[in-house]
Amino acid sequence: MLQVYFAAHPEWADAQRRAVSGFGRAGTITNLGEGGRRIDPRVYCPTELPVAQRYDPVSNPAGARCDVYSHQRGIFGSVPGSNGRLPLRPLENVGIQYGLDALNRGQITAAEFVALNAGIGGFDRDGGVVAQRTVADRSAIDTSYRTGQLVNGRRLGSVPIIELREYTDDLPNGDIHLRFHSFSFRQRLVDANGDAGNHVMWTQPRGAGGFGTVNPQFRAAITELDSWAGRIDRIDPTGGTALPSHRLVVATKARSVADACWTADGRKIAERQVPGIDNTRCNTLYPVWPSPRMVAGGPLANDVIACTTKRLDPRDYRVVRFTAGQWRTLQQTFPQGVCDWQRPGVGQTGAVPTAWPVFIG
Repeated sequence: MLQVYFAAHPEWADAQRRAVSGFGRAGTITNLGEGGRRIDPRVYCPTELPVAQRYDPVSNPAGARCDVYSHQRGIFGSVPGSNGRLPLRPLENVGIQYGLDALNRGQITAAEFVALNAGIGGFDRDGGVVAQRTVADRSAIDTSYRTGQLVNGRRLGSVPIIELREYTDDLPNGDIHLRFHSFSFRQRLVDANGDAGNHVMWTQPRGAGGFGTVNPQFRAAITELDSWAGRIDRIDPTGGTALPSHRLVVATKARSVADACWTADGRKIAERQVPGIDNTRCNTLYPVWPSPRMVAGGPLANDVIACTTKRLDPRDYRVVRFTAGQWRTLQQTFPQGVCDWQRPGVGQTGAVPTAWPVFIG
């Protein structure tokens, strides 16, 4: 939606676009926008599927839908009355105040903030941008939290994790695999288990070798994980019939296995990885920028599908005063209120999900 909005409003400077999105590169908006078209049933069809068999809202409404939610129709279910054609979706942006932090920092004006939120819209069932905000299907929200479609840290707290990341946030045209995901995931572990002692972050420069044996840190991560799992197996009182406790996983982590980053010349910097742009040596090398929902006031865990709303409150806007006309526009834009990030999201009950394997990127 940001991609479409900014394309229609070229007067927005790159600095303003970055401030609203949170990203370190304005190009990341387009990069993620193109990847986000996976919610459109017409875009990412495989070449093996003949064009004549693909969905088209006019010429072939019964054709094969290629969007990610249709792929998961067996998980989320179908919209009642659609004959199984339309998938239910855990997708919502009601109440989201895009650019709220940018407004409060003076990086965009009140007029820009009002126009952005009034004009950004939402997605229709085909992934097209429309004027109305998107409302999620409630059962799909519940399924996401219950089954781990949205990653929950409860059972993953019982898994030894070394997260190896090559830094790509600063690619000129942006990237999908942004470093803030590391900290969102870690926060979910903290929220579920009280700490993230089973999670280790290793950050490398781009081109270090990735997930291949040519990369010495990849080899080291595999070796350390194997040793870590072996120590758990030797102590685990369940004999492997159940997941080990979070406390046992943390207690068996070797002292030498800790957060670190590496410089371009291969020098290791051993320090705890923390969210922020420049408050550590590693973050100086590899800045951590937030997501659009975090700029909108959302939590670091980035795990609210549909927010609980509250009434508009002038006290939430620290450095601006809206005109009467602007306030009326905000009231019309948010008839159900704006997100109250101090409260759990809709359906966010803390249910324990299935412990599926997780790729963080």
